[in-house]
Amino acid sequence: MDDLVSRTAAGDFARAKDYFQGLAPERTARIAASAADVTLVIDAEGIIRDAAFGVEALFNSGGRSWAGRPLTETVTMECEDKVELLLSEARAGGAIRSREINHSLPHGEDMPVRYSAAQLGDDGSVIVFGQDISRIVVLQQKLMNAQLSMERDFAKLRAGELRYRMMFQLSDVAQIVVEAEGLTVADINAAAARVLGEDVNAAKDRNLAKLFDTDDSEVLEHV
Repeated sequence: MDDLVSRTAAGDFARAKDYFQGLAPERTARIAASAADVTLVIDAEGIIRDAAFGVEALFNSGGRSWAGRPLTETVTMECEDKVELLLSEARAGGAIRSREINHSLPHGEDMPVRYSAAQLGDDGSVIVFGQDISRIVVLQQKLMNAQLSMERDFAKLRAGELRYRMMFQLSDVAQIVVEAEGLTVADINAAAARVLGEDVNAAKDRNLAKLFDTDDSEVLEHV
């Protein structure tokens, strides 16, 4: 069996005739309907001729009216080209490529569905399988919103840091920021550097005591 599977093309069964040739149309239809959240039969003109819904919300929100209408009329304007590509690729018999398509619902909402399609007959009919991805889209939106919120918070933090740096360096009051552990200079402003006769960059990361006279440095240990 492993050898048979390894010799088949991607997406094809190795022994399709052994298992599917004798299936009655009703059973085949049930299998097709159960394989997706929504299954559509599209004719050569792009008209929806039959439909089966595994998602009741989609059926109740507008799916019940799809039969007899072009598939392109049930989707948002920006997805019409995607529908045409989906159907044309299926009729060409090429690789089945899924596409995310948004349906326009009567109440103004959009419902995203990921569709794949395959040629159904030599007359140009196509069967289309759809997976409801609305929950995935909601999660993606939440993730995007969280990321945008983090970026806004980071931007505010950076802006606050820049304001602090400007005030710190332009201040006429000598200021030194010291690491508690080791008493090393984390930052020093220009006013403090002038008082100590040091270069700002050279003073950073040095031990605070090294910037003062020996007698004064002893006092720093008790501050």
